[in-house]
Amino acid sequence: MKITHDLHIHTTLSSCCKDTEATVQHYMEKARQLGLDKIAFTDHLWDSVIPLGNEWYRPQDVAHVLQLKQTVEDARKEADTPRILFGCETEYDYAHRAPALTEEAAAQFDIVLFPNSHTHLTTPDGLRDDKKAHARFMFDAFMDAVNSPVSRYITVMAHPFMAVCCPYDNRELLPLLSDNQYRECFSAAKEKNIAIEINMSNFKRHNRAENPLTEFVYDLPALYDDPILHLFELAKECGCRFTFGSDAHAVSTPSLNHWHATYMIAELLGLTDDDIADIAK
Repeated sequence: MKITHDLHIHTTLSSCCKDTEATVQHYMEKARQLGLDKIAFTDHLWDSVIPLGNEWYRPQDVAHVLQLKQTVEDARKEADTPRILFGCETEYDYAHRAPALTEEAAAQFDIVLFPNSHTHLTTPDGLRDDKKAHARFMFDAFMDAVNSPVSRYITVMAHPFMAVCCPYDNRELLPLLSDNQYRECFSAAKEKNIAIEINMSNFKRHNRAENPLTEFVYDLPALYDDPILHLFELAKECGCRFTFGSDAHAVSTPSLNHWHATYMIAELLGLTDDDIADIAK
């Protein structure tokens, strides 16, 4: 199965994106090279209407991300261009146990990604030291999002349960939630028509080159043995549909340079076109 979309891309509007070439035009050219026919720009966002939960988000409000909208509109008019979605990656507001995005703001985007796993930005001090509490936090964040009023605007659960910038191997957290807890989350997402993201930056890779930024290698044994596949098997069992995302913060990110690995993952999961979310088609 060929994967022809990437619905998780960051530009220089995201504070963590340091690649000056991470622009709409450069990503469009990369998409043409990879044979992608749909891409989504999803910069980080915390709606300023909601009290700030982390200072890192202060400059990344709705107005900041909306700066890209006209650029996207202009790019859509170019010949031989992939279809482009204008979106954002919102955040979990721990204080109010809801996404850090109002419905009014969410309505301005084609696609909204919600991460339950930005625990480096959202957990109380010390919580990540307790691995079981860390895993439970992600479960609660997931369920809070799907049960929130803004859930009708959430399109995709981004890198679910893969704790970002974890001080230890984030795969250690996966068995600390039961299959039934995962099923509860995925069933709730399916009920709200929220897709589950297969995030290519989360898969194990072997660095066999001098330049790890551009020359990581995915191989079948590493993918086959990766425990995060079990999460997607459970999501599929619950009737969820999927999107693929590179989570690119640079045009030369490994997950884009080795996009062929998406084909192997789709094969390992037995995905068909029916398993891909409509927004990705």
